[in-house]
Amino acid sequence: MAPAESDFNAAVAVLFDGGSILLIKRKERSGDPWSGDIAFPGGFRKGDETGEQTASRECVEESGIMPAEMKFLGRFSSLHGNVSVNAYFSRVGRSDPAPGEEVQSAFWAPVTELADSGGSYRWGGHVIWGLTYRIIRQLLSIDGILS
Repeated sequence: MAPAESDFNAAVAVLFDGGSILLIKRKERSGDPWSGDIAFPGGFRKGDETGEQTASRECVEESGIMPAEMKFLGRFSSLHGNVSVNAYFSRVGRSDPAPGEEVQSAFWAPVTELADSGGSYRWGGHVIWGLTYRIIRQLLSIDGILS
C-alpha cells in the first residue's frame, strides 16, 4: 500500500516499453542541485496533486509521453533527505520523447544493458546515480515486473 499522499513533495514516472526505461538528461541550470543529471521524468508537487498526478504531469512536461496505468514503486528520499519522492511504474508503448524546456535530452535505455558499477549504472556514456540509481535497483528487485 502506498504511503499517505500528503507525505511526499515530488514524484517520478518510470516508463517501461517492454525492454527499455525512459530517462532524461536535465539541462544545466544555475542553482539546480540536479543540473545535468540523468533522471526519470518527474518533479515537484503542485497544490493538492496526488503522487500519480504529479508524476503524470511532469512526465508529459519533460518527455511529451503520457503514462498509462501507474503502479506505486515506493517512496525515496534524496541523498540529503530534504526531498521525499514517490516513484510510479507504467508500461507504455514505445514512442519518441519530445524533451521539455527543463530537459536537454530524453532517451530509452535498454534495461539489460545497464551496467551496475556499484553505486551507479552506466549506459551509452551516461552515469546514472543517486535517487535514479536507487529506483532502478528497486525496480530490478521486483519479481516479474519487467516480464
